Amino acid sequence: MIASLLLIIGCLFIGFSIFGIVQYRNIFTKILLISKVDTVATLTVIIGLIFYQGFDASSIKLIILIVFLMITNPINTHMIARVAWLHGVPFEDSVRTKS
Repeated sequence: MIASLLLIIGCLFIGFSIFGIVQYRNIFTKILLISKVDTVATLTVIIGLIFYQGFDASSIKLIILIVFLMITNPINTHMIARVAWLHGVPFEDSVRTKS
């Protein structure tokens, strides 16, 4: 029950990130939104898999994957934003307006 709920919540977070990609125009806003939602979605899915599988050897691998994700995701986000900044990607309006 808890595993299914966590997996559904993770999938909903992934859906929210897709909405954010479409809704926002500014690349820096997209990077901020996607990095946060991607981390939360991945964590909830992995924790849901741990609950679904039960605690065994594969759960330890999933916990190592969580640690790896928590270390590398902020670095990846920073590097992508830095490259966009250094290449002079212009700021645009944050939200798309209907025209």
